[in-house]
Amino acid sequence: MDPAVESALIGAAAALIGVGGTVIVAITGARNTRQTNQATIGAAREAQFAERYSRAIEQIGSDKLDIRIGGIYALEGIALDSARDHPTVIEVLSTFIREHPRSPPEASRSERGPPTDVQRALTVIGRRRAEHDIRRTDLSRAYLRGADLYRANLANVDLSYADLAGARLSGANLVGAALDNADLTGADLTGADLSGAAVIMDLVRAGGCGISLNDVRRFQAHLNNADFTNANLEGAWWPDSAPVPRGWELATLSRLTREPGY
Repeated sequence: MDPAVESALIGAAAALIGVGGTVIVAITGARNTRQTNQATIGAAREAQFAERYSRAIEQIGSDKLDIRIGGIYALEGIALDSARDHPTVIEVLSTFIREHPRSPPEASRSERGPPTDVQRALTVIGRRRAEHDIRRTDLSRAYLRGADLYRANLANVDLSYADLAGARLSGANLVGAALDNADLTGADLTGADLSGAAVIMDLVRAGGCGISLNDVRRFQAHLNNADFTNANLEGAWWPDSAPVPRGWELATLSRLTREPGY
């Protein structure tokens, strides 16, 4: 090969290698910069959420009703913005509801039902993105007398021993909810979906332990005047001694099933 041509080829190859190296360095640098930027953005976002959460917690602990309500909605905003923080927010709100005094100051009372701030927290829970739940929402033993839960999403919520007397539960999603020993006296369950709900603890599943005849009688009283019109009770556990809603009958294992023709 002509020495001049060989020299030219070697020079060209060296130039290509140099350009390739420069490109690789540039790509690596860009990737590192992007990762650094993403880490910075992520850290800033975490700090922002932490600040929002701390402020909201302070607000719901306020002695002023309007500030507490603001804190409730601030927590809802966090849950909507972050699926990861959703379970924590729902746990905070459910604890707020369960632990709220049953005789609140007049300034925080609504005309009917629970205190205004408790009702707002219930509303937030009832429209939560349940697909982000990682544990059962705990409203057991909560004082929810007269609460407005119209069309609320209460699927798989623990409402055992809750006082739901006179509550508006029409159209509510109560699929798989725990309602054992809940007080439903005068509750409106028109069009509610209670399929698979534990209306009272299944005696077979529980082995009969811890359930007395008085428990069943007391639960029967809690069903007085409850309106189950158009409610879906398919598969709901039901005490043998309690009045079965019209259009339903007890099948095996104390579960309700629709009567033929209904």
